[in-house]
Amino acid sequence: MMEMFNSPPIAAEMTPAVLRVLRESGGIELPLQRGADGKLTAACRADVIAGLRQFAGHQKWQPRVRALCGIGAHGVSLRKISLPPAGENFEGILRLQIEKEFPLSPDELAWARLEPAVGAAPGESLIVAVRKEVIDDYRGIFWEAGIRAEFTLSVFARELLCSWPEAPHAMLEASGSYCEVAWFEAGVPAGVKIISSAGNVAAALAAATSAKIICVSGDAAAKTVICEKLSAGFDCRSVHVPGATGVSAATLGLRKALAENLALPRLQSTRPPAKVLHGFSREDFVQGENGRRLALAGALLVLLLLLPFGEALLFRPFLGWKLAAVKSRREQFISIVDPEMHFLQALKQRQPPYLDAMYLFAQAAPPGLSINSLTINEQGEIALTATMQSAQQVTDFRAHLIASGFFSAITVEDQTSAPGPQKVNVRMTARWKPAGQRTAVKIKPEPGEDKRGPEGGMATIAEGNPQP
Repeated sequence: MMEMFNSPPIAAEMTPAVLRVLRESGGIELPLQRGADGKLTAACRADVIAGLRQFAGHQKWQPRVRALCGIGAHGVSLRKISLPPAGENFEGILRLQIEKEFPLSPDELAWARLEPAVGAAPGESLIVAVRKEVIDDYRGIFWEAGIRAEFTLSVFARELLCSWPEAPHAMLEASGSYCEVAWFEAGVPAGVKIISSAGNVAAALAAATSAKIICVSGDAAAKTVICEKLSAGFDCRSVHVPGATGVSAATLGLRKALAENLALPRLQSTRPPAKVLHGFSREDFVQGENGRRLALAGALLVLLLLLPFGEALLFRPFLGWKLAAVKSRREQFISIVDPEMHFLQALKQRQPPYLDAMYLFAQAAPPGLSINSLTINEQGEIALTATMQSAQQVTDFRAHLIASGFFSAITVEDQTSAPGPQKVNVRMTARWKPAGQRTAVKIKPEPGEDKRGPEGGMATIAEGNPQP
């Protein structure tokens, strides 16, 4: 689960001139430009941060990439101190002894305590220390690139490449102008030193350590020169380092420590409390307990995502039975309702359109029309006797009925003058078209359409004698 969120760790070596970064998929080398105070220039710092961020590939939703970074021996002190029995106050006594042995207080140092060699005097400890501002400056660069860096000495990482850890030996990193040397006794560091490549390297080594086995790493040309200088008095052995970007003896040793979970001394510094947000500091999630909490939160998230699928599998038999019951009730309902629905639909289709015919007569009626009698049978035969004001109204009334598209035959059987001014008695017959041929009747008028007949009048149906 955690592998899905965490990026692979990286190994880095910080030298005065170059930063080498290595992981399983490859490496990069970033040149370093320093000012008069030895710190990186602002432009170089920005370039290094951008290069590290691109190489690490850190995303905002991911935890910071872990890095194990080795620093050079410049400004590093390795001292042996003796501690009196302290009981539960060991840390306090250790800090007092560090303050006594080093020119700076423990709060101004980044330091680590090394386990003494087997057979060392009781209370004896080894302390390796460097100025805290150096580590804090490097840590800030990595942090801005999305990387959580831990620091150790490069000479300790190079020693992991040796196959004789118990024999007294020295590790020498040769560069163009200087050599970094660390010597080990019984697998424990005994000292570190910077030696000029131009001086008498053999004499400097003889004065520092009694070890006769020297492991040499570094540039190929520099290794050749150093091995020639040491060949007379030492067993000089060259450490093979593949020629690839980001690869050095230090980065290979650091990568081996990460892969095999080997213990290397970590340089710790006392820093102000980190900025706290919602009860968590910036570095809370790098601790083991919070890592477990993050794993638990991830597991709960996965469980939440899988819960609907698990619920479906769990309740599948019950849902199948429920669905079968619903289908049975539906079929039972359809078996009862379908015959009745078909009967009503057939009844509706066979019902004569009496109201449609009456509506069309009313829409076509001219002003003053009086219907004396109206007969309609199921076959659609219509007989009408009415009184109108003029022969022209009879013609218009018949034309409107034909234009409706509802009737197939409209015939004026008789038309005679009636007593009284402008009165005409008329007898008409009509027949509506079959259901599939007649035009559908609009019962409600369209917006803006007059609710009265085509001539503005409304028909009057007389039950007895015609109305005047």
